[in-house]
Amino acid sequence: MHSPDRLRTLLRELDDPDRLELPAGHDLSAARHRFARLAGALEDRFGPSVTSGVVQDASFHGYVSTPDRWVLLSNFGPFVTTGTGPDWGVPGCEEGLDPGFVTWLDGLCASLGCVYVPVALLLEPYDGPSPLADEPIPGEEDEDDDAPPLWWDRYFQYM
Repeated sequence: MHSPDRLRTLLRELDDPDRLELPAGHDLSAARHRFARLAGALEDRFGPSVTSGVVQDASFHGYVSTPDRWVLLSNFGPFVTTGTGPDWGVPGCEEGLDPGFVTWLDGLCASLGCVYVPVALLLEPYDGPSPLADEPIPGEEDEDDDAPPLWWDRYFQYM
């Protein structure tokens, strides 16, 4: 497992302010293959309760879910993160995450050419060059108007 400082360095190195959804030279075929292998390994471990899907208009490729956890694969890095509960990328979403599973996932990530990044690190304030401020939506009030963007918003968010 990479140290938090090494992960922060990788998050900054792969941040491209001109490309929010996909990195330059993104290989969609390789991303699909990597995601299929990730989902297959989780299904082998957890059985038929596993569901998965790919997404559009996001900085992440897709998700894999079991009844008690989820795993996301970013388009960048490719970074992988995991948590528990129904909400992705919120404080506390790693509670109850089995350390043995995290170790297994980190090893799987290494074999797939991915990098595991804990959610806690992704919830740190974003200090990169990309323009992540939300554009106001006419007629809609934003409760989190003053909330600063997070690294989560950069690599695991819908655009």
